[in-house]
Amino acid sequence: DKDNVTIGDPTQGSGIVDVRVTGEVGTTAVIKDGEVVIDSFTLAAPSTIRTLNLAEGPHPLTIEVTDAAGNRTQSEQLLVSVDYTAPAPATISLAPYSDSGILGDGTTNVSAPAFTGLAEANARVRLYVDDGSGPVLAGWTIVHSDESDGDPTNGLGIWEITVEPLADGQYTVWAEVEDQAGNISGQSDTLSLTIDTSAPQRPTLDLQDADDTGWSNLDNVTIGDPSQLPIMGVVDLRVSADPGNTFVIKDGNTVIAGPFVFDAVFDVGSDGLPDGFGLVTIDFNLVEALYNIPAEGPHVLTIEATDAAGNVAQSEQLLVTVDYTPPAATAPTLASYSDTGILGDGTTSIATPAFTGLAEANARVRLYVDNGSGPVLAGQTYVHSDESDGDPTNGLGIWEITVEPLADGTYTVWTEVEDLAGNVSDAEDNLALATEIVVDTTPPQIPTID
Repeated sequence: DKDNVTIGDPTQGSGIVDVRVTGEVGTTAVIKDGEVVIDSFTLAAPSTIRTLNLAEGPHPLTIEVTDAAGNRTQSEQLLVSVDYTAPAPATISLAPYSDSGILGDGTTNVSAPAFTGLAEANARVRLYVDDGSGPVLAGWTIVHSDESDGDPTNGLGIWEITVEPLADGQYTVWAEVEDQAGNISGQSDTLSLTIDTSAPQRPTLDLQDADDTGWSNLDNVTIGDPSQLPIMGVVDLRVSADPGNTFVIKDGNTVIAGPFVFDAVFDVGSDGLPDGFGLVTIDFNLVEALYNIPAEGPHVLTIEATDAAGNVAQSEQLLVTVDYTPPAATAPTLASYSDTGILGDGTTSIATPAFTGLAEANARVRLYVDNGSGPVLAGQTYVHSDESDGDPTNGLGIWEITVEPLADGTYTVWTEVEDLAGNVSDAEDNLALATEIVVDTTPPQIPTID
């Protein structure tokens, strides 16, 4: 709800939007779409809501007010994009590296297959699977940019979703697309997929969702099992293998757990459910002590299963990153293009200023403002990649947040960083790097000459 891309007011219809305008009471106001006046009125109050009927496409809106003396003031531009056309259905196919056996036959022994396709750039794709008992959301992702498919002019990008492990059986798979305005496509073409992991079944390995801490339970970046705190670095792995198989868990090429026998006792005893899955607890602090593999950092995990005949099957790699070190605090800086008047004096006439800074790459940054009445979350964003600051080795990226309109006044501004694992930067460090700005959008008194 921060990107100003919209279908329109859901209660009024497509293309009908409400905008909040502020200005000096008694002034005559016009709202412009580019250079075209689309609304005119007299401000009877300092703030009012105006309803506009906009066609599809971008609309650079401004409000211009004129006082009784004929003095005019114009707002900054607000770019509103209206889109009430549903995106085209996505294309979908089983990724070649998930299609085992005969390519294109719709049968795979990969229990957590990946699917790829094309869809409207920057839209959200949701993937559904149905084994006959009803559709289940198996994953979602954001489509890459328009350049990702090799054609920067077609408005399409590549998407890829790897689903959580699926049981053996037959599935119907399809996708739907939701664009930035919230329009939803029709269903894609369906795929018929057979999961067959027998002879022997390919074992699976997954981090328990409850142990996948942070703001995503699909990225396998974790502090550790929350129920084990304050001890960190201990995780539960959900594993499967053919009944009777003996299995071990490897970190790289080092066996760090096992051997275990995947029998009925293990199946039920480890997680309490006779569901073909079991739990193995890994203490990466103990792994470090025994095998000199650092607890914090990436762990390329696999499960290797051996049947009674000696046939060996190995799971796909599961990259689990253990991180229990809070990220460094970041200092918000008023962006130069939001710093009006004397550069660096902390005073601006822009009511929606932008702030920038450096923080741990791919982390989440939340920005707070306080005018003395208590802190308010004014915006949040994700830090760009490690390359974004020009140094791909320092682990830092650039972030930028443009806040919602602020009333005139003095504000203390600070940030909070949350990394992928859910560690949050130190509160005292956050406040120590706070900055103060003054928002002053009031024009000076009209000068006179006689």
